[in-house]
Amino acid sequence: MATDNPLSRLTVGVALKAREGYTSLEIKIAYHKRITPQTGELRIEGRIASRGARVGSAEGRITDAKGELLASGTTTCLIFAVKGDSQ
Repeated sequence: MATDNPLSRLTVGVALKAREGYTSLEIKIAYHKRITPQTGELRIEGRIASRGARVGSAEGRITDAKGELLASGTTTCLIFAVKGDSQ
């Protein structure tokens, strides 16, 4: 997974309210099997495990066309207010 933490962006990031931002507090990734061009089509799923006023957590998984788990991960994010113009 890239250093910008796509798991956070695609789960906790979409659950933000207007004028909120987030940053990763913790990221854990487990690689279970190799992914090569021969692996074929991938299914990538992410879900919000919890979302409080200040902290959100999410989990994700990557499986192949047969449903075999290739990678999984969790993230915990700090949620904060974004200050700026009221436009």
